[in-house]
Parts: sequence; C-alpha cells; structure tokens
Amino acid sequence: MKRFPALVGAILLVAAAFGVWWLRGFNNTRRATAIVRRAFAAEMKLPYTAMSVTHFRVGKKLVELKALVAKRPPNMRRIHYITEPLSGVTVWQDKGRTYRYEPKGKQLEIYDKSQHRPGRSVEERALVLRNYRPRLEGMDTVADRPAYRIFLAPRRPGEPSKRLWIDQETYLKLGSEDYDGDNHLLRETHFQEIDFDALEPEGFRPPAYIMSAAHRTYSDEAHSRSVAEVSEAIGFRIRLPRYVPVGYVFDGAYTYACECGCEKPAAQVRWSNGLNTISMFQCGDPCEQGSACPFTARPRPVKSQIAIGGQSFLFIGETTPATLERMAQSLHPAPTRPR
Repeated sequence: MKRFPALVGAILLVAAAFGVWWLRGFNNTRRATAIVRRAFAAEMKLPYTAMSVTHFRVGKKLVELKALVAKRPPNMRRIHYITEPLSGVTVWQDKGRTYRYEPKGKQLEIYDKSQHRPGRSVEERALVLRNYRPRLEGMDTVADRPAYRIFLAPRRPGEPSKRLWIDQETYLKLGSEDYDGDNHLLRETHFQEIDFDALEPEGFRPPAYIMSAAHRTYSDEAHSRSVAEVSEAIGFRIRLPRYVPVGYVFDGAYTYACECGCEKPAAQVRWSNGLNTISMFQCGDPCEQGSACPFTARPRPVKSQIAIGGQSFLFIGETTPATLERMAQSLHPAPTRPR
C-alpha cells in the first residue's frame, strides 16, 4: 500500500511535465502563426530595394544566382539578374502585366496578368495556415537585421516544407529555404542587403528604348482561366485526374507552348496548397508520325508521365514521386466490371 501514493505521485509528475511541454508547444505555434500572419501583411505594404542571393542545384552542381530586387506596394515588382546564367535578364511587374526582357536576343515577353482571380493572395495565405503548422525555431541575423527563424511543417507526411526568416522589426520576409517531400533542400534565398526605400514608378516598367527596340511577343500562358475555356482555346478536351492530394486546390488552367517545338497547342492545369504547386501538362496531338509528344523527355527533378490514346501527360511538383504517379494513374478510365 505504501507504493500506491508514490505511484500516484509519479503519474502526476509525468502528467505535469507533459502539460508543460504541450503548453510550450501550443504557445510556440500560436506565436509563430501570429508572426507569419504579420509577414503576409508586411509583404503587401512595405516598399524596399535589395540584393538577393539564391542557391539551387542543377544536377550535382550548386548554382548561385544574384539579383537586384525592388518592390512598391501593392503590385509593382522588379528583378534584375546580375550573374549567369541569367545575367542581364530583367522582369517588371505591375497590376496588369508582367514583362520579361532577355538582352542577348533583345526579346521582350509580355504576359497579361490583369484577369487573375480576385482575392487569390488571400486564398493562398489561408491555404498556407491550413496545410502547414508554423514553429518558431529561434533568431538569426539576415542582411544585418535580427530575424525570426520559422519552420513551416506540413500537416501531412510527405509534403514539401519551408523555412522562413522574418524581420523582427518590419516582419518582411528576408530569406527562405525550400525542401521537397523527402526533406532534401531544393533552394535557399536570402537578402544580402536591403533598404526600405522604393523606386520611382517608372522603374517598374520597361524603359522606352527597350519597348521600341526589342522584339515583342505576347502570351497568355500566365493568364489563369477555367478548364473549359482552355479546352475551347486549344481544341481538345483536358483530361483531369480523379486523385488530387488533400490540401491542394485548383489554381488555374493555362494555354501552354509545347516544349518539343512542334508549335501545336498544349495545356497546363495547376493545383496549389498555398506554398507549393503541382502542374499537369497535356499535349493533345502526336508530334512525329504518330508518336507521343517528346516534351515528357525533358529532365525534371520530380515527375511522372503517361501517354493515353496518343496524348502525352506530364505531372511535376515539389512533392513525392508516389503522389505524382498516383495522380497520373488516376487519369485512366475506371475498368469495367464483368457482368
């Protein structure tokens, strides 16, 4: 009988320790969520000019890419790359259009973004907190500024994850790391320098000499539409997978220039979970004497491809190969049951 009070005491100590651990975790998540929400708001309000550095892998090679970036809320952005392989390439974006200038070929691509779905950014923020659990890991210094280090842990195993560095004073995102579904680092980006001053509005549009001298092409590849609208535009029915991972929602359909160079119409359908996207590309016609379109042969880090009835399908996304394969296989019509 003397052991009974001791056992009860031990159980109470364990329960108390568990309660403290749970409360700390709960408070950490709540604080991290509040920081992420403020970062979403800061992104839409703060002007800045900065130097960004990105590292990513191409095969076994680690590539460093530097760029001069600028933001003028709510819709104006500019990115000017200063290192190879994109040295000299400049991207401008305003409320209505995105411009991408390639100096080597004097090529200016213009994308119409004026008809994107209203409220899309609000939906994406809600998706992030629905699909990811923020966790405050500590403090670091980025661009000589103290920053919160926050890990966005996926609520479902096998999904990609992300780490953010958020400025302690302004709550602007100063850096990020992207991981695939197997927790392998895909890329990391951080600001090396930052100044909270905005460029003049003229700095967010191509200058007159580029507009007059460049060969201009217009594309609606970045213009989101419904599946029915894209099907009508490209002239064949878009086949959709019956399986889409939990947490992902339809993000838009697009016309797409077939990568094999056959100049025949193709389609892209995209799903998003707030941070990451999965894309399906469909080429509707055989390209070479009845063969399936070879655009699926292009090397990609994570992909699944399938051909059905002369049409080629490619799924890509920063998720697991098994997820993409399951989506691809769900394109097949259901087998008929024997009577």
